[in-house]
Amino acid sequence: MSMPFEAKLAILRKIAPPSALNKRSPRGPLIAIEGDNAEAVERLAKWLSDTLRKDSELSVKLLDSPDVALKGNRDDAMAGYHVLVAHWLGKSKTIMKDLEYDTAGTPDTAKATKMDTSVAHTPTPSSTTRDIDENYDDEDTPTKLSSNNNTMQIDSANPTAASSPKKTNNITDIMDVDTSSASKPTAKPIAILSLFSLHASNTFACRIPLIDTYAPNDHWSWNATQWRGVVGADLTIYLKDGEEKGKMVEQSEEERLFVVRRGDGADVDGSTLRRVGFEVGEWVRAFGESV
Repeated sequence: MSMPFEAKLAILRKIAPPSALNKRSPRGPLIAIEGDNAEAVERLAKWLSDTLRKDSELSVKLLDSPDVALKGNRDDAMAGYHVLVAHWLGKSKTIMKDLEYDTAGTPDTAKATKMDTSVAHTPTPSSTTRDIDENYDDEDTPTKLSSNNNTMQIDSANPTAASSPKKTNNITDIMDVDTSSASKPTAKPIAILSLFSLHASNTFACRIPLIDTYAPNDHWSWNATQWRGVVGADLTIYLKDGEEKGKMVEQSEEERLFVVRRGDGADVDGSTLRRVGFEVGEWVRAFGESV
């Protein structure tokens, strides 16, 4: 447990990296929140999810943490750990599937489609005639389409006979309007998970007896390697306890890590929370844009 959390996170990033981004199948990010104090981490996760939900362009889901509760005695700890990780190995696919969305279904696109559909169902004679006149040449179109939906159709071979009225319900019978995007997701999915693989690795490294020739650091690394194959977080927020000089919120773009500091036994202060909300919000909105 004397290993720096930065070193542990670096090991986990190699063992369980985040899912690769695919331009053809865009997805939202998975955010993990770890820290020195489990209760404080859970409070921060709840606050962050509530804050991001205020943005209508984001769909935020707070996931349940891995269940690290002790089941049985310490002799069963290793077996229980394998069961836990196997569960998350299968759960990874579900998490990634839930994060997929259609970037074409942006709010602006959906709004424009909705407006087009509204116009299609309530056409006005002037607008309909103008659109048709601009898109069709009279020389190529002997008979102009009338704005009267119940115009009688004349048979050129038998001018005296009129066919049955051809009813046109709306302009969508003339122009094919694609409204499928209106039903697609328009908000970027965000999954927030507190006390994830780092917390589980720490917990079971302390719980599984060290009775062989493994050094303590090797013992912890072995616990971390069990997460191989489980999807990793795109961004990790680490809540660090203790009074330290420096910024209350530090970022590492290369490591995709935010470190948030708080005083021992104290909640994160308001100004720090606002900073976290702003920085994470900006990061989330830009996620996937460079793919």
